Amino acid sequence: MSPEPLKDPLKDLLLADAETSVAVAAPAQDLAFTVEVMARIERQRLRESLVLIAVLFVAVCGMLAIVMPYVTPLLVSAGQALVPAVLVLSALGALAIGVSWMRPGLRMMGLPV
Repeated sequence: MSPEPLKDPLKDLLLADAETSVAVAAPAQDLAFTVEVMARIERQRLRESLVLIAVLFVAVCGMLAIVMPYVTPLLVSAGQALVPAVLVLSALGALAIGVSWMRPGLRMMGLPV
């Protein structure tokens, strides 16, 4: 007499689910409807992004309107002394950005960057 295999209810449930899912055909898709819904969602995201950008722009302008009357005299008085430092920092920043943008191309040419 051989022992009976143990019943596994989870295995039975998954097998039954697999058998019924094969028999059911995939639902039809309306591509025009899908594209229209996606376009509507993207328009809504665009509106939200534009509102966020506008609010940030107004906030930055307001902050500058408050701060600049106090900062401008400092910039004017220290401006002559800061010109060489600003020029050097601008050149270094432009060089750093240029190198970072050129790195993929330089790597493709085989240069170690």
